Amino acid sequence: MHATLPRELREMIYSYLLSCPEEKATVKKMTTGLDKYLAYFLSGNPTHYKDTWGYDCCPPKRSYPYFVQAAYVGSETQHEILEQVYRNHFNTCDLKMGLYVLDSLATLDYDPGLVPLHSIRELIIRWRVEPGMTQCLRDPEYFDLGDNHTNLTIPTWKQCFQSLLSVKVKNKFVFILRLRDDHLSLKHLGHLLETFRPVYNCLLAAGSRIYLLYLNREVSGAVIRIDLTEYFSKPADVWRADMKRILDPSASSRSFRWDDMGDSEFDAKAAEIDYTADVVED
Repeated sequence: MHATLPRELREMIYSYLLSCPEEKATVKKMTTGLDKYLAYFLSGNPTHYKDTWGYDCCPPKRSYPYFVQAAYVGSETQHEILEQVYRNHFNTCDLKMGLYVLDSLATLDYDPGLVPLHSIRELIIRWRVEPGMTQCLRDPEYFDLGDNHTNLTIPTWKQCFQSLLSVKVKNKFVFILRLRDDHLSLKHLGHLLETFRPVYNCLLAAGSRIYLLYLNREVSGAVIRIDLTEYFSKPADVWRADMKRILDPSASSRSFRWDDMGDSEFDAKAAEIDYTADVVED
């Protein structure tokens, strides 16, 4: 079939097989396995197959319907079918995870040569910054995790944002980052946005739609929504002044805390950071 039919007809056959009622259970099992592997991949260090606490663990096994097995259809046809599976399954991703998920979506190796980020059309990240590793939005590149986390390999923000450039159809790509942080540091937030700026400009030029929102709930129950993309169109001092006014810590109704502090390791290197270095479009 691969040698005699054009790609368009092959795609129609793949769509029929993947939607065939008789194969519904096996296709469901295959995509469930993919989801489980993604969860496993995000849980720790996939290179060494360890979970969040550093213990050895086994990745979920592949489970393919007969018509997706290379022994039955050949490796080229298998790859084409899996491409369609990825396009269908990862068309829209809504994830309650940190920024590190971007790097994982670009390096997941469940099926060789196929990664979710190549197929995603709309990506929503609901990032609730928790105390600890990401407190005050610290970039892992400038934050010492300590001896208890030596087994963890955490990508830097530059690596995470750079991953977005591997999206294949940029003119149809939508990226939404919803940030929630009860202890907001403008210094680290500014660093986050400045790190994203080169990739933001590349994606915008290619026709992508980007939405960056800071959310926080007041004691009254009202939700503060701030459009962080304004950072890229305002002078830094004006943006900071606006943010300080909006997030006035003296307002008794506000439930969050914020500061303008960094930390010693970050502050020592902040003036030397080259935000445009090594940003290469895929």
